[in-house]
Amino acid sequence: CATTNMVLFDHQGKIRRYADVLEILHEFFKYRMQVYRNRKDDLCEKLYRDKIILDNKVRFLLMVIENQLVISKKKKKVLIQELAKHKFKTWAQIQAMSLFGDREPEEEDVDEESDDEDDEKQDKEKGNAGFNYLLKMPLWNLTYEKVEKLKEQNRRSEERRVGKECR
Repeated sequence: CATTNMVLFDHQGKIRRYADVLEILHEFFKYRMQVYRNRKDDLCEKLYRDKIILDNKVRFLLMVIENQLVISKKKKKVLIQELAKHKFKTWAQIQAMSLFGDREPEEEDVDEESDDEDDEKQDKEKGNAGFNYLLKMPLWNLTYEKVEKLKEQNRRSEERRVGKECR
């Protein structure tokens, strides 16, 4: 088998001539290792953010169940201020968080002058904005069993994160 004409596309999509098979393997090995590292880092970031969300959900549900936080018969603005006072993170803050410290969480301003229709419009524009990940949970989540299930899910998430050797 003649190996004198080893011309391939490299990892950047450019045509390149290689001297031997080992040169091909060496170049693509370095590239694949970097891709695997990036993928691992992305998965670790996702697990980190998922853990923060689960932590906040468990803490929120426990506070509601134990009457430390009352969500009924309150205006949305007041409820949002209370959640911020209890140091719950908004959806945007969680998405901006990084396990590796590359990004900083954004502070969100609470618009005191907007009415409920504007709030709903802004929520639709932002997708899962603000504290919707907490406030839109079904009432079934207020049961003891659901809180225990979330705690277990949180524990498994932590084990996966540690198992993947995330920093």
